[in-house]
Amino acid sequence: ILSPRFGWNYAASSDVNIYGSVGHGFSAPSLEETLLPAGEINRELKPEEGYMAELGSRFSLNDKKIFLEWTGYAISLKNLLVTKRITEDTFTGINAGKTHHLGAELLGKWVVNETIAFPGKFELTASAAFSRNVFSSFVDDGNDYSDNHLPGIPKSTVSGILSWYPIPDIFIHAVYQRTGEQFLNDANSGSYNSCQTVNLKTGYTLHLKGFGAVTLFGSIQNLFDARYASMILVNAPAFGNNLPRYYYPALPRNWILGLRIEL
Repeated sequence: ILSPRFGWNYAASSDVNIYGSVGHGFSAPSLEETLLPAGEINRELKPEEGYMAELGSRFSLNDKKIFLEWTGYAISLKNLLVTKRITEDTFTGINAGKTHHLGAELLGKWVVNETIAFPGKFELTASAAFSRNVFSSFVDDGNDYSDNHLPGIPKSTVSGILSWYPIPDIFIHAVYQRTGEQFLNDANSGSYNSCQTVNLKTGYTLHLKGFGAVTLFGSIQNLFDARYASMILVNAPAFGNNLPRYYYPALPRNWILGLRIEL
């Protein structure tokens, strides 16, 4: 497969960069995807391939205390590799026709305050991604899923980390994560609503001369005890009189205490 790619980067100044790329790519199926339920090799399975265009920019402000980056992309794929579940424990890979993907990604970092002594350093990092992913042409078992959204891909994701270093060896992180709505199957007949969580983590690092460093840390995961799915099974099948199991529940609020030794 001939797979060319062209990329460019322009430094408008020491604080501003503009970049872009266009190209072709492909991905061969894994061993598991090539096997049919009876164990034979599916010789009709094709590698997925497509074209991508990307444009973005990164720049810094206020003596590099503020950093921003954005990227927009468009991808057109054919022979997309997806998993088709035959039974509860048996699945195989199939090609899903053609798909189109449009999206944008944003990243920002802001050093709010930076001193060695108390109150120390405050830093805010945030990122967001928005995408639209659709089947432009996909027929499976006589069902036409063209123009449907690809299941299992959130329409948006947002995350943020507020970090505080009151002194250089102590850190406190507050982490926010939000996952947007996503469809559960190719027919788009079911969807999973957005969910959000907050985690806290703190620790202290002790530097030992001639030895390394020891960090004692603790964290609270899922601070507000949100009920959400940690994993979604796309196109989950139903067996017997049971409903399809699309959701696998995440842990409730939990605590972690750890020790990291660096030699």
